[in-house]
Amino acid sequence: VTIGKLVAHNVTVEGITRWNANMPLGGILGLAPSSMHTRRRSIAPSAKESNLSLLDALLQTGTLRENAFTVCLSPSKNGTLILGAMPTSLLKSAWFVPYDDQFGLYEVDIARIRIGNTTVFVKQPLEPPPPPPPPPRWPRRQLDNTKPPAIVVGVLDSGSNSIVMPRNIKNAFAKAFQREVCLTWPRRWRSGGVATFACSSESNLQFLFDGYVLSGKASQYVDDLPPLTLELEGGRNLHVPATSYLVEMDDEGTQRALSIVDIESAATRAMIILGAPMMENYAVLFERQEKRVGFVWQPNCPSS
Repeated sequence: VTIGKLVAHNVTVEGITRWNANMPLGGILGLAPSSMHTRRRSIAPSAKESNLSLLDALLQTGTLRENAFTVCLSPSKNGTLILGAMPTSLLKSAWFVPYDDQFGLYEVDIARIRIGNTTVFVKQPLEPPPPPPPPPRWPRRQLDNTKPPAIVVGVLDSGSNSIVMPRNIKNAFAKAFQREVCLTWPRRWRSGGVATFACSSESNLQFLFDGYVLSGKASQYVDDLPPLTLELEGGRNLHVPATSYLVEMDDEGTQRALSIVDIESAATRAMIILGAPMMENYAVLFERQEKRVGFVWQPNCPSS
Protein backbone atom coordinates (compact mmCIF):
# COMPACT_ATOMS: atom_id res chain seq x y z
CA VAL A 1 0.00 0.00 0.00
CA THR A 2 1.43 3.38 -1.01
CA ILE A 3 0.28 6.79 0.25
CA GLY A 4 2.54 9.47 -1.17
CA LYS A 5 6.01 8.55 0.09
CA LEU A 6 4.68 6.13 2.71
CA VAL A 7 4.87 2.45 1.81
CA ALA A 8 3.59 -0.52 3.83
CA HIS A 9 4.07 -4.14 2.82
CA ASN A 10 2.02 -7.25 3.59
CA VAL A 11 -0.93 -5.54 5.23
CA THR A 12 -4.60 -6.37 5.27
CA VAL A 13 -6.99 -3.63 4.21
CA GLU A 14 -10.38 -5.10 5.04
CA GLY A 15 -12.90 -5.08 2.25
CA ILE A 16 -10.21 -4.59 -0.44
CA THR A 17 -7.44 -7.17 0.04
CA ARG A 18 -9.65 -9.65 1.86
CA TRP A 19 -13.32 -10.40 2.27
CA ASN A 20 -15.16 -12.94 4.36
CA ALA A 21 -18.85 -12.74 5.17
CA ASN A 22 -18.22 -13.92 8.75
CA MET A 23 -15.67 -11.30 9.75
CA PRO A 24 -16.05 -7.68 10.82
CA LEU A 25 -14.69 -4.97 8.56
CA GLY A 26 -11.80 -2.71 9.53
CA GLY A 27 -12.56 0.00 7.00
CA ILE A 28 -11.12 0.50 3.55
CA LEU A 29 -8.43 2.87 4.88
CA GLY A 30 -7.02 0.28 7.28
CA LEU A 31 -7.21 2.76 10.18
CA ALA A 32 -9.47 0.78 12.49
CA PRO A 33 -8.21 0.06 16.03
CA SER A 34 -5.63 -2.71 16.34
CA SER A 35 -8.25 -4.75 18.21
CA MET A 36 -10.32 -4.97 15.00
CA HIS A 37 -7.54 -6.84 13.22
CA THR A 38 -6.92 -9.08 16.23
CA ARG A 39 -10.64 -9.96 16.18
CA ARG A 40 -10.50 -10.51 12.42
CA ARG A 41 -7.54 -12.82 12.83
CA SER A 42 -9.32 -14.92 15.46
CA ILE A 43 -12.46 -15.19 13.30
CA ALA A 44 -10.84 -15.88 9.93
CA PRO A 45 -7.14 -16.70 10.43
CA SER A 46 -4.82 -16.97 7.45
CA ALA A 47 -1.11 -17.83 7.56
CA LYS A 48 -0.58 -15.93 4.30
CA GLU A 49 -1.62 -12.54 5.68
CA SER A 50 -0.23 -10.11 8.18
CA ASN A 51 -2.25 -9.33 11.28
CA LEU A 52 -1.33 -5.65 10.91
CA SER A 53 -3.50 -2.83 9.71
CA LEU A 54 -2.03 -0.16 7.45
CA LEU A 55 -1.32 2.22 10.34
CA ASP A 56 0.11 -0.55 12.54
CA ALA A 57 2.44 -1.64 9.73
CA LEU A 58 3.75 1.89 9.26
CA LEU A 59 4.36 2.16 13.01
CA GLN A 60 6.13 -1.21 13.23
CA THR A 61 8.59 -0.32 10.47
CA GLY A 62 9.31 3.09 12.01
CA THR A 63 7.85 4.97 9.04
CA LEU A 64 5.50 6.68 11.51
CA ARG A 65 6.58 7.61 15.02
CA GLU A 66 3.26 8.61 16.57
CA ASN A 67 0.30 6.26 16.85
CA ALA A 68 -2.24 8.82 15.70
CA PHE A 69 -4.10 10.10 12.68
CA THR A 70 -6.37 13.02 11.84
CA VAL A 71 -9.39 13.11 9.54
CA CYS A 72 -10.55 16.53 8.43
CA LEU A 73 -13.51 16.33 6.07
CA SER A 74 -15.00 19.36 4.37
CA PRO A 75 -18.42 19.70 2.70
CA SER A 76 -17.23 22.49 0.38
CA LYS A 77 -13.59 21.70 -0.44
CA ASN A 78 -11.00 18.95 -0.27
CA GLY A 79 -10.46 17.32 3.08
CA THR A 80 -7.24 16.08 4.67
CA LEU A 81 -6.00 12.77 6.08
CA ILE A 82 -2.89 13.08 8.25
CA LEU A 83 -1.05 9.98 9.48
CA GLY A 84 1.18 10.34 12.52
CA ALA A 85 1.75 13.55 14.45
CA MET A 86 -1.36 15.67 14.88
CA PRO A 87 -1.20 19.27 13.58
CA THR A 88 -0.38 21.86 16.24
CA SER A 89 -2.93 24.25 14.74
CA LEU A 90 -5.69 21.75 15.56
CA LEU A 91 -4.34 20.57 18.91
CA LYS A 92 -4.58 24.12 20.29
CA SER A 93 -8.37 24.18 19.96
CA ALA A 94 -9.26 20.46 20.23
CA TRP A 95 -11.18 18.91 23.10
CA PHE A 96 -10.77 15.20 23.83
CA VAL A 97 -12.86 12.33 25.16
CA PRO A 98 -11.84 8.69 25.72
CA TYR A 99 -12.92 6.03 23.27
CA ASP A 100 -13.53 2.32 23.71
CA ASP A 101 -12.17 -0.11 21.09
CA GLN A 102 -12.95 -3.47 22.70
CA PHE A 103 -15.19 -4.34 19.75
CA GLY A 104 -12.72 -3.09 17.15
CA LEU A 105 -14.46 0.28 16.67
CA TYR A 106 -13.90 3.83 17.86
CA GLU A 107 -16.82 4.13 20.31
CA VAL A 108 -17.70 7.17 22.42
CA ASP A 109 -20.39 7.16 25.12
CA ILE A 110 -23.47 9.29 24.42
CA ALA A 111 -25.30 10.72 27.44
CA ARG A 112 -28.08 12.59 25.63
CA ILE A 113 -29.39 13.28 22.13
CA ARG A 114 -31.58 16.25 21.31
CA ILE A 115 -32.96 18.17 18.35
CA GLY A 116 -32.87 21.85 19.21
CA ASN A 117 -34.07 21.91 22.82
CA THR A 118 -36.17 18.74 22.59
CA THR A 119 -34.72 15.52 24.00
CA VAL A 120 -34.54 12.42 21.81
CA PHE A 121 -32.62 10.11 24.16
CA VAL A 122 -31.22 10.18 27.70
CA LYS A 123 -28.87 7.51 29.01
CA GLN A 124 -30.47 5.32 31.68
CA PRO A 125 -28.79 3.27 34.41
CA LEU A 126 -28.72 -0.42 33.66
CA GLU A 127 -30.98 -2.31 36.06
CA PRO A 128 -30.12 -5.86 37.17
CA PRO A 129 -31.96 -8.44 35.10
CA PRO A 130 -35.17 -9.76 36.68
CA PRO A 131 -35.36 -13.41 37.71
CA PRO A 132 -36.40 -15.72 34.89
CA PRO A 133 -40.19 -16.12 34.64
CA PRO A 134 -41.85 -19.52 34.88
CA PRO A 135 -42.38 -21.33 31.59
CA PRO A 136 -45.39 -19.76 29.79
CA ARG A 137 -48.51 -21.70 29.03
CA TRP A 138 -48.93 -19.78 25.79
CA PRO A 139 -46.49 -18.31 23.22
CA ARG A 140 -44.40 -15.58 24.82
CA ARG A 141 -44.75 -12.11 23.36
CA GLN A 142 -41.66 -10.66 21.72
CA LEU A 143 -39.62 -8.00 23.48
CA ASP A 144 -40.91 -4.49 22.88
CA ASN A 145 -38.13 -2.59 21.10
CA THR A 146 -40.18 0.52 20.36
CA LYS A 147 -38.71 2.46 23.29
CA PRO A 148 -35.16 3.83 23.09
CA PRO A 149 -32.45 1.62 24.61
CA ALA A 150 -30.82 2.37 27.96
CA ILE A 151 -27.31 2.93 26.52
CA VAL A 152 -26.22 4.41 23.19
CA VAL A 153 -22.65 4.64 21.93
CA GLY A 154 -21.47 6.61 18.93
CA VAL A 155 -19.16 4.89 16.42
CA LEU A 156 -16.85 7.27 14.54
CA ASP A 157 -16.76 6.08 10.94
CA SER A 158 -15.48 8.27 8.12
CA GLY A 159 -16.43 5.56 5.63
CA SER A 160 -20.19 6.05 6.19
CA ASN A 161 -21.98 8.75 4.20
CA SER A 162 -24.93 8.75 6.63
CA ILE A 163 -25.77 8.72 10.30
CA VAL A 164 -27.12 5.26 11.09
CA MET A 165 -29.53 4.88 14.02
CA PRO A 166 -31.49 1.98 15.48
CA ARG A 167 -35.10 2.28 14.38
CA ASN A 168 -36.38 3.05 17.89
CA ILE A 169 -33.93 5.96 18.19
CA LYS A 170 -34.84 7.30 14.75
CA ASN A 171 -38.54 7.09 15.58
CA ALA A 172 -37.89 9.07 18.77
CA PHE A 173 -35.92 11.58 16.69
CA ALA A 174 -38.86 12.01 14.29
CA LYS A 175 -41.27 12.68 17.19
CA ALA A 176 -38.83 15.14 18.78
CA PHE A 177 -38.37 16.88 15.43
CA GLN A 178 -42.15 17.28 15.14
CA ARG A 179 -42.40 18.73 18.67
CA GLU A 180 -39.44 21.05 18.21
CA VAL A 181 -40.22 22.30 14.70
CA CYS A 182 -43.95 21.89 14.15
CA LEU A 183 -45.47 22.43 17.60
CA THR A 184 -43.37 25.34 18.91
CA TRP A 185 -44.84 28.81 18.82
CA PRO A 186 -44.00 31.38 17.62
CA ARG A 187 -42.55 29.62 14.63
CA ARG A 188 -38.87 30.18 14.04
CA TRP A 189 -38.83 29.18 10.40
CA ARG A 190 -39.71 30.86 7.12
CA SER A 191 -42.76 29.78 5.19
CA GLY A 192 -42.46 27.63 2.10
CA GLY A 193 -39.44 25.47 2.92
CA VAL A 194 -38.67 22.10 4.50
CA ALA A 195 -40.44 22.93 7.76
CA THR A 196 -43.62 24.04 6.00
CA PHE A 197 -43.67 20.83 3.99
CA ALA A 198 -42.91 18.51 6.91
CA CYS A 199 -45.35 20.17 9.31
CA SER A 200 -48.30 20.38 6.93
CA SER A 201 -49.33 16.75 7.49
CA GLU A 202 -48.31 13.52 9.19
CA SER A 203 -47.82 11.90 5.80
CA ASN A 204 -45.39 14.64 4.73
CA LEU A 205 -43.40 14.21 7.93
CA GLN A 206 -43.28 10.46 7.30
CA PHE A 207 -42.21 11.16 3.70
CA LEU A 208 -39.26 13.18 4.99
CA PHE A 209 -38.16 10.60 7.56
CA ASP A 210 -38.53 7.73 5.12
CA GLY A 211 -35.67 9.34 3.17
CA TYR A 212 -37.53 10.51 0.08
CA VAL A 213 -36.05 13.41 -1.88
CA LEU A 214 -37.56 16.86 -1.37
CA SER A 215 -37.53 19.07 -4.45
CA GLY A 216 -38.15 22.72 -5.26
CA LYS A 217 -39.60 24.91 -2.52
CA ALA A 218 -39.94 21.94 -0.17
CA SER A 219 -36.13 21.70 0.00
CA GLN A 220 -35.49 25.35 0.89
CA TYR A 221 -34.64 27.17 4.15
CA VAL A 222 -32.87 24.18 5.66
CA ASP A 223 -30.76 26.47 7.83
CA ASP A 224 -33.95 27.48 9.69
CA LEU A 225 -34.08 24.02 11.25
CA PRO A 226 -32.43 23.17 14.60
CA PRO A 227 -29.23 21.13 14.86
CA LEU A 228 -29.01 17.56 16.03
CA THR A 229 -26.86 17.53 19.18
CA LEU A 230 -25.08 14.54 20.69
CA GLU A 231 -23.98 15.17 24.27
CA LEU A 232 -21.06 12.92 25.15
CA GLU A 233 -20.17 11.66 28.61
CA GLY A 234 -18.47 14.55 30.36
CA GLY A 235 -20.76 17.20 28.93
CA ARG A 236 -19.12 17.95 25.57
CA ASN A 237 -21.45 18.31 22.58
CA LEU A 238 -21.19 17.22 18.95
CA HIS A 239 -23.44 19.25 16.64
CA VAL A 240 -24.86 18.17 13.29
CA PRO A 241 -26.39 21.19 11.49
CA ALA A 242 -29.58 20.70 9.51
CA THR A 243 -27.58 21.38 6.34
CA SER A 244 -25.66 18.17 7.12
CA TYR A 245 -28.51 15.87 8.21
CA LEU A 246 -30.59 17.08 5.25
CA VAL A 247 -28.03 16.62 2.52
CA GLU A 248 -28.05 18.15 -0.98
CA MET A 249 -28.84 15.60 -3.66
CA ASP A 250 -27.91 17.71 -6.71
CA ASP A 251 -25.35 20.34 -7.68
CA GLU A 252 -27.97 23.08 -7.94
CA GLY A 253 -29.11 22.70 -4.34
CA THR A 254 -32.76 22.19 -5.33
CA GLN A 255 -33.09 18.69 -3.87
CA ARG A 256 -32.46 17.41 -0.36
CA ALA A 257 -32.99 14.19 1.57
CA LEU A 258 -32.52 13.04 5.13
CA SER A 259 -29.04 11.55 5.62
CA ILE A 260 -30.13 9.55 8.69
CA VAL A 261 -31.02 5.92 8.04
CA ASP A 262 -32.20 3.23 10.42
CA ILE A 263 -31.31 -0.33 11.26
CA GLU A 264 -33.00 -2.91 13.48
CA SER A 265 -34.05 -1.60 16.88
CA ALA A 266 -31.96 -2.36 19.94
CA ALA A 267 -33.42 -2.99 23.38
CA THR A 268 -30.51 -2.41 25.79
CA ARG A 269 -27.29 -1.21 24.14
CA ALA A 270 -27.33 0.46 20.74
CA MET A 271 -24.80 1.93 18.33
CA ILE A 272 -25.18 5.07 16.26
CA ILE A 273 -22.80 5.30 13.31
CA LEU A 274 -21.50 8.86 13.18
CA GLY A 275 -20.52 9.16 9.55
CA ALA A 276 -19.90 12.07 7.20
CA PRO A 277 -22.89 14.25 8.27
CA MET A 278 -21.22 14.68 11.66
CA MET A 279 -17.58 14.38 10.69
CA GLU A 280 -17.73 16.95 7.89
CA ASN A 281 -18.21 19.62 10.57
CA TYR A 282 -15.12 18.66 12.58
CA ALA A 283 -11.50 17.77 12.41
CA VAL A 284 -11.32 14.44 14.27
CA LEU A 285 -8.02 13.57 15.94
CA PHE A 286 -7.47 9.93 16.84
CA GLU A 287 -4.75 9.61 19.52
CA ARG A 288 -4.54 5.83 19.65
CA GLN A 289 -1.73 5.58 22.19
CA GLU A 290 -3.92 7.29 24.83
CA LYS A 291 -7.19 5.87 23.46
CA ARG A 292 -8.82 9.25 23.13
CA VAL A 293 -10.33 11.22 20.28
CA GLY A 294 -10.38 14.98 19.81
CA PHE A 295 -12.72 17.32 17.94
CA VAL A 296 -12.31 20.78 16.42
CA TRP A 297 -15.49 22.51 15.21
CA GLN A 298 -15.51 23.69 11.56
CA PRO A 299 -11.75 23.94 11.15
CA ASN A 300 -9.65 25.08 8.24
CA CYS A 301 -8.29 21.69 7.21
CA PRO A 302 -4.49 21.82 7.12
CA SER A 303 -2.87 20.97 3.82
CA SER A 304 -0.17 18.82 5.40
